[in-house]
Amino acid sequence: MNIKRKNVKKIMKKAAKKAMVVICIPTKNEEENVELIAGKILKTRIPKQIALKDLQSNKLKIIQTISLKILFINDHSTDSTFKIEKKLQERDKGKIFVINNKRKPGIGNAYITGFEFAIKRLHADFIIEMDADLSHDPKDLPLLLKGLEDSDVVLGSRYIERGKIIGWPARRRIISALANLVSYPATGLKVKDVTTGYRAYRREVLETIDYKSGKGFGGYAFQLKMVCEAVKHNFLIREIPIVFRNRKLGSSKLSSKDIFEFFILASKETLEKIKENKR
Repeated sequence: MNIKRKNVKKIMKKAAKKAMVVICIPTKNEEENVELIAGKILKTRIPKQIALKDLQSNKLKIIQTISLKILFINDHSTDSTFKIEKKLQERDKGKIFVINNKRKPGIGNAYITGFEFAIKRLHADFIIEMDADLSHDPKDLPLLLKGLEDSDVVLGSRYIERGKIIGWPARRRIISALANLVSYPATGLKVKDVTTGYRAYRREVLETIDYKSGKGFGGYAFQLKMVCEAVKHNFLIREIPIVFRNRKLGSSKLSSKDIFEFFILASKETLEKIKENKR
């Protein structure tokens, strides 16, 4: 799914552009992790420059100044997560922002709240999804951003070459593998890791797709819905390998309800894809 690159050197002299990257991190009872993940992200060196293919003109433009902000979306935490996040926001003013998911609890609603804030209030050019539990390595952030040079959506994939999962029990591995196998047809056989929560979007993607259609969904179902929407709008999707490590602190929020909801949605999206192909 990678598109061919033009000669970047030929356009190096064109005017530079600034860009804003917002990392959206939903949090629910993650008091052990929020300060750790924030510290690791802020220490990560992001690319000084990226050569971005313009979605409208097909021309390349050089972005030489990239600003990064962390957006915590507190999803009805009952522990001290929100209090810690507010302290981080005060400590790193202008770098860390904290908002509450005022919709019903759930990762889908939390991300919708985060996307709205990132686009409308922080004027994000690129939006990144990331888990709070350190299962996603901030060192992969530069790879996600570089991937957006010639793609619209970049997925951190555990199921392509060099991708890996460390520390998951057998039950969780089976559920994840089965979920991706079942949903593969729903994406037009284009995406190997539909359920990954480590991904990057260009602003234009979220402004175009109906991301609010993910309202009320749990994690797996929301991620599938976003990929299907991107496929429907013919956005270029790229997967890069990541190493996913099971959380060491706190507990997983994945429930049986989330799993059931995902398989219902995967079946629905697959049937729609089949009908579409028959037209």
